[in-house]
Amino acid sequence: MWTQKISLLLIALISATSAWPADSKTIVITAFEPFDHQKQNSSEPVARETAKRLEARGFTTRVCVLPTEYDRASKAALECLDGLPNAKLMVSIGQGLCDIQIETQARNRDKSDVKDNAGEKRRRAREIIPGAPEYVPLTIDANFLYWQTRAGLKDNQLTVHTRVSTDAGSYVCNNTAYRVQTKLNMRTEKPKYVFVHVPKHSCMSPLNDMGKIADGLANGLEMVSRQP
Repeated sequence: MWTQKISLLLIALISATSAWPADSKTIVITAFEPFDHQKQNSSEPVARETAKRLEARGFTTRVCVLPTEYDRASKAALECLDGLPNAKLMVSIGQGLCDIQIETQARNRDKSDVKDNAGEKRRRAREIIPGAPEYVPLTIDANFLYWQTRAGLKDNQLTVHTRVSTDAGSYVCNNTAYRVQTKLNMRTEKPKYVFVHVPKHSCMSPLNDMGKIADGLANGLEMVSRQP
């Protein structure tokens, strides 16, 4: 009898440590449309490949492609959360230069000579939200995500590098990160959030590097999801 009780207790303990809450298995991923006369934006295929890998690991994902437009992109990102009140994580993926950049913060500043897809150019620096703090920290631990992403993508096999960044720029990506995190901070129930820049197509081998980046991000996001 005691042997049976001990066996049942061990089964219960194993189940408790291995089972995750349902909401920890839902991840929202956003990417961006092509911009500045480019035919493609590397963020979308990386986002979709990352989602496929997460779903193979048992996650539920939602991928939304955002308009590359100031202010409107953040609204679309938040709408992507609709119907998923218990989503654990939200990650926005944007096309950067030639590194994988895991952003730690967004700045309350728009300034770029590049037009967005609505034709708006914000050449003169302006606050995204007048009177709001200059910086807003993103709530996923970028250093932890960095190491877990590195563990999953085996950086030495890539033609690009991975780093933690404190500067998300001052174009639509930063505008989106600032507005999304600010809005999420006002919610009682909210997912942890991060912004990741991935390399543009010309900086990497499309067939090999995109899949490896997705492998790394899927591993990193899974590990983040296990955190309290």
